[in-house]
Amino acid sequence: MEGEELLNATEYTEERVNPKESFTKAKESFAGAKFIWSEDLDLDNTVIFRTRVEAPAGYKQRWTTKSEFDLSKPLGQ
Repeated sequence: MEGEELLNATEYTEERVNPKESFTKAKESFAGAKFIWSEDLDLDNTVIFRTRVEAPAGYKQRWTTKSEFDLSKPLGQ
């Protein structure tokens, strides 16, 4: 990435980050560590996933539009 594409770092409190049990069990291992994310902590911690849902038996498509994207390949390829 080029420098102008990098996001600014923001330091957050432990209370705002709300680390989970694995952190709290080993908290002494992280002494002096800081919670640093981009300016949008909530977006950075959002897990986005994709799944494929197979059509049920006997399904018939009821629309005629075609996607402008080639969905047979991952985006960007």
